[in-house]
Amino acid sequence: MELTIGEKIMIYRRRAKISSKELGERTGIHASTIRAYEAEKQRPELMNILRISKVLNISAKELMDTEMKQLLRQVRKNE
Repeated sequence: MELTIGEKIMIYRRRAKISSKELGERTGIHASTIRAYEAEKQRPELMNILRISKVLNISAKELMDTEMKQLLRQVRKNE
């Protein structure tokens, strides 16, 4: 099973040993929004993915890879 973008954010944030509050402060994204991403209650916009990936020192592609695969499957399914 592939990880969702929210799960990846949580894993990389914990590996970096920072709280959702600190990630929020360092990205300019409210901590409650970070928690909503991690809980899959909200999907991050591209700019926020870029901000998060920069702070977590990973590529935006790493966070978005699963999302892109899901979108591609959905497009193929609808053809």
